[in-house]
Amino acid sequence: SGIPGIYDQFPIDNVVQYFYGVKQCCYFGVGAINKIGEALDTLKPCAVGFVTSKGAYIKSGAWGPVVDALTERNIPYSLYDKVVTNPTVDSIDEAVAQFRPLAKDDSFLVCGIGGGSPEDAAKSIAVLMKYPEQDGRSLYRFQFTPEKAAPILCINLTSGTGTEMDRFAVASILTGPNGEELEHPVKPALVSPVIYPTISIDDPALSASLPPRLSAACAVDAVNHVMEAATTVVRSPMSAGLGIDVVRIVADWLPRCIADPKDLKARYWLMHAAAMGGVSFDTGLLHLTHALEHSLSAYVPTLTHGVGLAMIQPAIMESIWPSVGGILAKIMGPIIGSKFTGAASEAHAAAMALEAWLASVGIGEKLCDFGFTAADVPKLVSSVHACPGMDGLLAIAPVKADDDLITSIFTRSLARME
Repeated sequence: SGIPGIYDQFPIDNVVQYFYGVKQCCYFGVGAINKIGEALDTLKPCAVGFVTSKGAYIKSGAWGPVVDALTERNIPYSLYDKVVTNPTVDSIDEAVAQFRPLAKDDSFLVCGIGGGSPEDAAKSIAVLMKYPEQDGRSLYRFQFTPEKAAPILCINLTSGTGTEMDRFAVASILTGPNGEELEHPVKPALVSPVIYPTISIDDPALSASLPPRLSAACAVDAVNHVMEAATTVVRSPMSAGLGIDVVRIVADWLPRCIADPKDLKARYWLMHAAAMGGVSFDTGLLHLTHALEHSLSAYVPTLTHGVGLAMIQPAIMESIWPSVGGILAKIMGPIIGSKFTGAASEAHAAAMALEAWLASVGIGEKLCDFGFTAADVPKLVSSVHACPGMDGLLAIAPVKADDDLITSIFTRSLARME
C-alpha cells in the first residue's frame, strides 16, 4: 500500500484523551461516543441544548448513545436541528431563544453534534447564553468581547474543521437585523479562549456515513489550515511541525477513505489529522485562503467550505511560494510531489501540481463553476475588507496582501490553471 508501518502501531479502538485545544479533554478513538456518560458525569448539567443539522446526528449513530446516557441520568434536553452549511446569526439567535428556558443555572450545557457548522453554532450559542442583552449580530460584529460562555461539548462527525480542538467559530451575517439586504454578506470568524470546548468527542466511526466528496472537502479544509498556519508571519515550529504530519496523513489515507468510506482506519487517521490541524492554526493562525473563501461562501451560502478553499488554494500557494517556498515544499510535498525544493521559480508548477491533486480527490471546481465571472472580482475584493476580522488575517500573510494581490488570486481562480 505504500503506507508507513507506523500507522499500524496505534489500535484505532483504543480511546485516548487529548488535553490541548480543549478545557478538559477530547476523547479520541473508535468507540469514543461511549464516553458520553462519563462526560455528562463530569459536567453534571442541569439540562442540555443540542445543536445539529437535519438527520446527520441520527444517521451517524451518535444520537442513540447520547439519548441513552441522558435518560439514564434523567437529564432534560432540547434539540435544535436547523443548522445548515455556513450557519447564520439568525439561526444562532433562534437556538438561544429555544434553550434559554432550560438554563436554570450555570451548569446548562450546549452540545454541538456534527461538523464545523453545528459545532461553531454551539460555541456561539454558549456565549450568548451568558449575554441575554446581546445577539448573534453583535457577537459577530465584534461589538462586545466575550468573557464567559456556557460549558461546551462537541461531538464531532467530520474530519475537517478541527473546531473541536480550538478557540475559533464562524457564522454568516446575510441580512440586516430586519431582513434588509446588505451591501456585502459576510462570514466573520470569532476567536476567543472562552469558546474552547470543555469536552470533545472524536469518534471516527461516526464519520463513516460521510460520502466521498464531503470527506474530500473536509480533508482539504484540514490541509488548508496547516498550509496557512505554517506560513503566517506568526508561525511557529509547532504549527509547521503539525502541518507536516497532517498533509502526510491526508495524502496517505484520503484515497483509501474515498475508495471505501467505511474504512475505519482511514477515518481514524483523517479525524486525527483534522484535530491536529485545529491545534496547528490555533497557534499559527490563518491568512489568505480563509480570508478570501469567507467572501465566497457568504455570497454562495450553500458552498461547502472545503470546496471554496480548494478553488482558490492553488493561486494562493503560487502567490506565497516565492516567500515561503521552503516551508511549503516540505509540508505540501506528499501531495504535490517531492521534486520541489522551494525555489521561487517553482511557484507555478507547484500550484498546478496542487490543482491536479485536488481534482484527483474529486474537488476540481473553479469559481466559474459557481457562477462567478471576472465582473464579480471587484465585488469579492471589497467584501473581504467588509468582513469583520479579515483584514487581520491579511495582515499576517507572508506576502503583502493588497488589493492587487487579492484581485489576482480571484482572477486566476476563475478557471483551471494553464
